[in-house]
Amino acid sequence: MNFISKTVFLLFLFVAIGYVSSNETTVTDLPTTTLSTKPDTTTEIPTTTSSLQPTTTIPSTTTPVPVTTVAPKPHPDEGSWNVTDGNVTCIRAKMQIGFMVTLGAVTETFALSPNASSDGSNCNVSNVTQTLVLSYKNYILTFIFEKDSKNTFVKNITFEYDLSKSRELFYNDTQLFEVKSGHSYLCRSTDTVVMGNATLEIYKIQIQAFGTAKEDGFNTAQECEADDVVSDVIPIVVACTLAALIILVLIAYLVGRRRSRQKGYTSV
Repeated sequence: MNFISKTVFLLFLFVAIGYVSSNETTVTDLPTTTLSTKPDTTTEIPTTTSSLQPTTTIPSTTTPVPVTTVAPKPHPDEGSWNVTDGNVTCIRAKMQIGFMVTLGAVTETFALSPNASSDGSNCNVSNVTQTLVLSYKNYILTFIFEKDSKNTFVKNITFEYDLSKSRELFYNDTQLFEVKSGHSYLCRSTDTVVMGNATLEIYKIQIQAFGTAKEDGFNTAQECEADDVVSDVIPIVVACTLAALIILVLIAYLVGRRRSRQKGYTSV
């Protein structure tokens, strides 16, 4: 039995080995799959460079407003008046006067006419008062002169202005135009005399009263303070100008002399 068993075992083993050999599995290498890298298909976004447009400056179309220069108001014409009593000319006047009258909301301006009449004037030689009355159309201007032991002056001024329905009276009792007796008052500077709602604009005046003879012209003039200031300034300006010219001439002389010396040294 043992022999038979061994024989059967061997046969079985032989058959098994043969079966296994006949059914040997051939392992086939799987092909290597190469993953190809896809090219980067990312599309680059083009860089857009924004160029700044040049700034266009729109020229200003604002038209400059022309400056209106107001022409200086022309001075009134000059008038001359003499008041005579017999052989004595007691009052002489030479004036350029303008009027500015405000009545309500209306302001009127006009000038003393050279044709104004002095017929209403009065010398009153024996008294201390004399009157110059100048009348023209619808107005009357009156100067009242007085004197004391040393001086003569205008005591007051009145101005009457006739309107269509009324008469306006303006008054100033300030002492004006004072000078030493025997002199005339002279002022070339513009001055104003306020008389309430009326103003006298005096551009030039030479006036005298209490004359004692029928003379051809005014007595020695005594100038107003405003003219004295101008008279003092003019000599100062002239003196300064002359001094500057002298200094310039001296500097030019010294410079010329120095240059001539330098040329002499160079030639040596």
